[in-house]
Parts: sequence; C-alpha cells; structure tokens
Amino acid sequence: MIPNLKLSTKGLLNACLVSLLFLSAVHASADSLTSITIPRFSEPITIDGFLTEPAWRNAAIIKNFYTYRPVDGQPAAEQTAVLLGYDESSFYVAFVCFDPFPDLIRSSISKRDDIQDDDVVVLYLDTFNAGKETYHFSFNPDGIQADGIYIDMIVEDYNPDYIFYSKGRKFKKGYIVEAEIPFKSLRFPDSDKMVWGIAIARTIKHLDKDIIWPAISRNTSSFVSQFGKLYGLENIQTGNNIEILPEATAIKQGYKDSENNEYINEPPIYNLGLNLKVGLLSNLTLDATYNPDFSQVEADADRIDVNRRFPLYYPEKRPFFLEGTNIFKTPIDAVYTRRIVNPLFGVKFTGNLGGYEIGVLGSADEYYGSAEYLTNEYIYNPIIRNSPIDSTAFVDRYKNRYSYHTILRLRKNIWDFSNLGLLFTDLHLKDVYSRTYGIDGNFLIAGDYSLTFQALHSDTKDFFESAVKSDPAFYLNLFRGSRTFNIQVFYNDVFPDFRVANGFMEREPDYREGGFQVWYDFRSDDSFLQLIQPMLFVSQMYDHPGEEHKSEKSEGYFVPSLSLSARGQNMLNMAYYKQFENYLGNGFDKDQYLLSLSSKTLPWLFADISFFWGDGIYYSIDPFLGKTHTINWGIEFRPIKNWQTLVGGSNYLFNGDDGGSPFRVVQDILRIRSVFQFTRDIYIRLIIQRDNYYNNIEINALAGWQPSPGTVIFLGYNDYFKQDTKHKFERFAQGLFFKFSYLIRL
Repeated sequence: MIPNLKLSTKGLLNACLVSLLFLSAVHASADSLTSITIPRFSEPITIDGFLTEPAWRNAAIIKNFYTYRPVDGQPAAEQTAVLLGYDESSFYVAFVCFDPFPDLIRSSISKRDDIQDDDVVVLYLDTFNAGKETYHFSFNPDGIQADGIYIDMIVEDYNPDYIFYSKGRKFKKGYIVEAEIPFKSLRFPDSDKMVWGIAIARTIKHLDKDIIWPAISRNTSSFVSQFGKLYGLENIQTGNNIEILPEATAIKQGYKDSENNEYINEPPIYNLGLNLKVGLLSNLTLDATYNPDFSQVEADADRIDVNRRFPLYYPEKRPFFLEGTNIFKTPIDAVYTRRIVNPLFGVKFTGNLGGYEIGVLGSADEYYGSAEYLTNEYIYNPIIRNSPIDSTAFVDRYKNRYSYHTILRLRKNIWDFSNLGLLFTDLHLKDVYSRTYGIDGNFLIAGDYSLTFQALHSDTKDFFESAVKSDPAFYLNLFRGSRTFNIQVFYNDVFPDFRVANGFMEREPDYREGGFQVWYDFRSDDSFLQLIQPMLFVSQMYDHPGEEHKSEKSEGYFVPSLSLSARGQNMLNMAYYKQFENYLGNGFDKDQYLLSLSSKTLPWLFADISFFWGDGIYYSIDPFLGKTHTINWGIEFRPIKNWQTLVGGSNYLFNGDDGGSPFRVVQDILRIRSVFQFTRDIYIRLIIQRDNYYNNIEINALAGWQPSPGTVIFLGYNDYFKQDTKHKFERFAQGLFFKFSYLIRL
C-alpha cells in the first residue's frame, strides 16, 4: 500500500500545483512582460519530474507566452508555465506544457543533442547580460537533453556539452520537464548580485509552431538583445570547480599489405591520457590535456568528393576543442581546430575578465612531423618537389618535429549589443611558419541592421622559401532583417599570398567578391502554406591584377529561388543557377537547377531528397563542359521511440565529350545508420557505408554507455573491405577499440 499511497500523493500535489500555475504568478516583477525576479530556494530539490518539493510552491512563474513561428508577436493559445528558482549551487527550472492533443506529442529516447525532431522546451541564459551571446538548454518530453551556444549573426553551436540534470514525463494533458543546471557548468560575472538575460521557448511539432517568452520580434536582426531580464541572483557559489578526466583506450588493428599480398595483424596499442579543467574564477577556465584520445567515435560520413574544385569542410567533434571555443568563431574561418591533427598536449584558457572575452589555445602536434605528411608534401607541393633536395633528405630534415599551434583571441562588447575583437594565430614547424592577425567586429545599427567586418593579415614562410609572403584579407557584411523583407549585402577580398594555416579557406586565395541576397517572407499560421519565401542571390567575383595581367572575372552567379513550407513539416525548394566560372584560363557559362523536398508529417517516417542538375565542368589540366547531376536522399524510420534507422545516399554523374571521346564519371554512396537506445545512457549503433567509386564497404559497430559528458565506455568494431579487379570483396583493414573515461568533478 505504501507505493500506491506515494503515487496518489504525487498525483494530488501535481494537480494542486498545476491549478496554481494558472491562477497566480508568484514572485513576478512589476514589469512582468519583460522581466522576472526569482527566489532563492531554502529546501532541496530532487530532479524526478514530479515537482512535489515544497520549494516549487515559492517559485517564480512565467506563463504569458507569445507566438514566434510561423507568425510572431501574438498571444499563444497553448498553455505553458515555467517555474524558476535557485540555491547556492544550482539554477532550477520546470516546464509544465499542456497540449489539446497529447497523443500527438513527439518524443524519443535518443542520444544527447539528437532531439531536433521532437517537441522541445528551451531555456536561454545570457549570463553576462550583453545581448549578443547565450547558452541554450533544450529538453524533449522525456527529459533528453541538447545544449550549446548561440551568438547573434555569427554561429549557433550545438557541440559544447555541459553537465546538468533533467527528468521528463508525460501526464494526461501534456508533459512536465524538471531540470537542474549547476552554476559550475556556467560562466558569469564575478559579482555578488547579477542581472542575466533570459528567454524561454517551446516547439510544438504537430502544430509546426514555436512560442516564446518574452515577446520577441522577428522584425529585427538581433535575437539575444530582446531577452527578458532575470533579477534576484545573489551570492552564487561555484566552489573549486575542478574537473579531472582520466581516460584509457585500447586498439587492435590489422591491414592488408598489398605489396606482399599478406594480411598483417598489428600488436595491441594501449594509451592513457589525462584532461584537467580548473575554474580559476566563475568566468575564467583553464583546460589542459596530455596525450589525449582525439579519435572520433563515429567516422565522418562519406560525401561526394570526385571532380571537386574546392575542399570539403568537416565539423570539429573532439571534446577538448569544443567547450569555450565559441570565442574563436569569426566571419573568416581563421581558426579551424581540425588543423591540429595528432596533438601530444594542449592548453586552453577561456573566459571573461574585466569585460574582455579572452581565448588562448596552444598545442604541440605530431602529425606535421610524421613521415606520412612529409612524404605527401614532397609529392604534391611544387615548391618542395622542384627544390634541389631529394625526398629522403626532406623527410629526414623535419621528421619527428612537433608543429606548435598558438591561437590568441580578445573580444569586448561595446555600445549596445555590439563588439570588437582581435585575433592572432601561429603555426610553427622548425623554420616554416604561418601567422595570421587582425581585427573584427559586429555592430547592431538602429535595431534593424547588423554590420559585420573582419580584416586579417598573414605572414607565411613555406618550405625552402627564403622570402616571407604577406597579404591581407577583408570581409564586410551588412544585413537588414525583418519579419518580411530581408537583405544582405557583402564584399570579400582575399589577396593572392594570404594564408590561414590554422584556418579553413574553401577556395584558393586571390579573389574579390561582391554581391547581395534579398528575400521576402509571406507567413501565415492559419493556412496550409505557412511560409512562401522568394529569394534572389547575385554575386560577381574577380581576381587581383598582377604585373603581367589585368583583373579578370573568375565567377558570377544569378540565382532566383523559391521556398515553400507547408503544415506538417513539409518543405519544397526550387532554384535556378545562372553561372559563369573561369577555370585555368577557360571561361564556362553554366545553367543549373535545384529541386528539393522533405517531409516529417509522420512521426515514424521522415524523408528528403534533393536533385541538382545541369551544366558542369570536368576539372582537369584541360577542363571541358558536360552535363552533371547530384542526388542526395534519405529515409529515416522510427518505428518505436528508442529506435532510429536512416537509409540514405548520394549519386554524382558527369557526362561529357573529352576531345571527341565520350567521358563519364560516377560516384554512388549508400549509407545505413541504425541506433537502438536501451536507455538514455546505453545504446548500440551500426553503420554500413558503400562507395562504388572507391570500391569499398565500411562497417562500424559500437556499443556505448554515456551517462554524462566525459564519462563514457565505448566498445567498437570497424571492418573495411575493398573490391578487387575480379569484383570480389576482400578485407583491407579491421580494428577493435575500447575506451573508458570517467569525469571527476570536485
């Protein structure tokens, strides 16, 4: 009888609490439309999703929500109440969400950060009240978490993982989520009394609707500057804020030696590493790592890479480089931490001191002194290949040398919701180096216009070059946003000898690009078509004049497009590309077309497809024009809430006439990814990937336990097959790996 009595008591208390939520707004400030004052709890809170603790009766309550998407600024019809409070060590929030159709609420038992297709509630916290940058903590109805950083006009980054606790549950008319965010997980001013910026949002998938508090207008370029104010935070304690993360890995690999036609099993490799995080102040953090395991649990998905003029960009996934590194984000990608490939150690210092945001990152990397890298440099770098030194002497000269990477960043908020920043980066390998330095800024003008700029300069000394090459690069972007008419005007200028060795440049330097993008949003919340968005993109690109040639046009784009969003999470995009492209002195006019569709109407079945076709260039020493298409597609099955299977692929085709001879290139990629989540912490995953251009099949199986960021157990198996000339697949490589790490928080 005791268990039944306990459930009845919880049910009664919840019923009383829910009734109170819509009768009063406890502890709301006088200006309750845009601000809230939260109380300090004197009694403990247990995160279980039931809200039965007496402290919740004294919480501040927010319940006046407004629509944000598809139409903004109207009082929300959906009842939502949010309770807020804190104690000396944590921030507490509870969401009570009602839904007239509770059976249509979408929620999955999935990995962290994989809830974008669920109903979600979001807490935004601008802890420095600067109106430019905010934490966001998201939860689905089962309490599964997602988190990250949003910076106005720069980036929305879901990679950082913070430690916080949540539980969610459904009830007859909706769902409840209860969460605790330790102050150790946040950065904020070192002050006894604080005012934070705050916003709270809710996404209702079956209605295709977002609602928010306070009322935030889409008729401006800024989001964070419109947050409400959170008062009442006093005497917060973060304690020592020391995190120690030891980790151990073991790898057993084998591979096919093609020259000797034998399979070689390598001995096991064992590795121990240590990561340390020290909160020097509530707003300053020191991270250090020695011999880290920077292997990625999931390999990058294969992408079409044949007949490409520009390199592919892969996002950073390694934990040490994720948290706190939002400060290094700039309009020009001068910091791309995947350039640090195999570090022996790394040190990172990030935070806010005296109103200045500070970022320092240093690392010693073994990769650039490896025989593999140096051999490839000798083969593909014409400066080295044409030098008098042979390959053996070149490799011996730099072999086993560390490359040292240094990144320094300083940024300060100025005026209202604007900032200025300085950046310095350096990559040094013996007598070779590349340094980049400059200034950047973002200004909010008259509430509607956002001006972003960056000016960089680089000094580079390459292998066997006696002279230092120096050149600048510039970025300028003016954006005017509103709920209907939007326009963006931009100019980029990258001089011929500009380099970013620690960054990422999609195209080779030596171009000047100017253009604009304009679009108009027709929005409705009571019709089948919720958004009609016509858009026009125009740009022209020229190279720089030289001593022996005048400036020539290198690229040009005229791209009208139309996007439609319909109720039920259905989207249709159409575009026409009128292009000019100059490649190796040859000018080509191209007409290309895009059609894409996606649908997430059914909670158990998602589908999308895009088809891009028209004229294409075959990029070679003697380029020529042909016909091309690229098809990307995916179907995701979700038969039950804790099982997801994605089947997708890409197809590339080029057909042309090479000097009178038919020429054809095809690449087909098929990828199957299936994840079964036993609990929110334990899962198994299988990935099978087939690429017909490289004639390979890759199989990746993983079992994982990940109760919180940092604490993990992974057991994985990889198998790699290649097809021989007789169309028979044989094992080319395989590996078994184990990883254990445990986060100790003091």
